[in-house]
Order: sequence, then C-alpha cells, then structure tokens
Amino acid sequence: MARQTTRQAQFRLPLWVNEYLEQRAVQSGRTKSDLVVEAVACLRDRDQVEAMERGYLEQAALSAEIAETSLAVAPEVLDEW
Repeated sequence: MARQTTRQAQFRLPLWVNEYLEQRAVQSGRTKSDLVVEAVACLRDRDQVEAMERGYLEQAALSAEIAETSLAVAPEVLDEW
C-alpha cells in the first residue's frame, strides 16, 4: 500500500480486533496500520455505493414523475398524440 502523509492516532480496540489484526498482519506480511487503512477504505467505498444507490433511486422517482406528467399533457400539446 502506497504511503501518504500520515498522522499518528491512538484509539482502543476490542481484544478480538487487535488479535485479528496481529494474525492477519503476520499472514499477509503487512502492517496493522495498512490493514486498518484498507478496512476504512472499504467502509468509505460502501458508503459511496450506498449514497449513489440513494441518488439513483431518487432520480428514478423524479424521472417517473416527469414521464407521467409528460404523458398526461401530451394530448394537449401534440396534435397526433
């Protein structure tokens, strides 16, 4: 994982999380910090996907409303409709 500007942080983790990080770090040959960064990136990606999904659903509802309104007024504005 490419190193970027960092800031030292100190926080408490449940024992099982720390044990898992240590085990995973040994297995993968990576640092615990790298694993935490990867986990947070996954959370960020999931949040972005959920936000996009909400946006697409909102846009779909708006598009359906526009389509219904267009169909309702079409006979008034289109001679051949």
